[in-house]
Amino acid sequence: MNRDEERPNGWCIRRYPEGNVGGVAFDCPGCGSDCWVPVDNGEKGWAWDGNESEPTLTPSLGQRCCGWHGYLRAGRFISC
Repeated sequence: MNRDEERPNGWCIRRYPEGNVGGVAFDCPGCGSDCWVPVDNGEKGWAWDGNESEPTLTPSLGQRCCGWHGYLRAGRFISC
């Protein structure tokens, strides 16, 4: 993962080389680990609302690194 990318809110949109959005990278709200989830319409990854400035992902994010569980809603992490 590219830790040089800017994550001012703790997350950023990741793109494939051709420019299509492939996922969301984020700093785990529980422990700060570098994490990433693929996004699409929810069939093979997390559903993303298409908002690049304040994204919402569905379903929740359950982190193996530390056990944190919560949501990314309107660009903010919310713990369960």
